[in-house]
Amino acid sequence: MTERPVVKRTARAVLLDGDDLILIKRTKPGVDPYWVTPGGGVEPEDATVVDALHREVGEELGAKIVDVVPCFVDTVEHIADGGV
Repeated sequence: MTERPVVKRTARAVLLDGDDLILIKRTKPGVDPYWVTPGGGVEPEDATVVDALHREVGEELGAKIVDVVPCFVDTVEHIADGGV
């Protein structure tokens, strides 16, 4: 039997402040710091991906967003051992 891949729905925001892009610096033990766009996983209580985006931006930045325009959907296979 073929194992079906796990699909994790996420929402990310490309937030612009004039000509500047707003990013979040992530740090994890044993990993070099890296930068990501605000956002995260879609939770069961989120009716839509846009609802998840509003929640995530509120949680991470304490901000409210307006004029949300969905950009794209991408699917990336993730293999737990670090391979791609």
